[in-house]
Amino acid sequence: MPTPTALLVASGRGAQLGVFIKGHQALESARAIDTVVLDKTAP
Repeated sequence: MPTPTALLVASGRGAQLGVFIKGHQALESARAIDTVVLDKTAP
């Protein structure tokens, strides 16, 4: 039971910050990410 609760809380908090997670599988696989690259150029 703790894992689904944690996923629910994480997705809710992400939504408050403007991050939308498409399914629990995406959130679970995100733990393998070790580098994030952002491009600040915009049209």
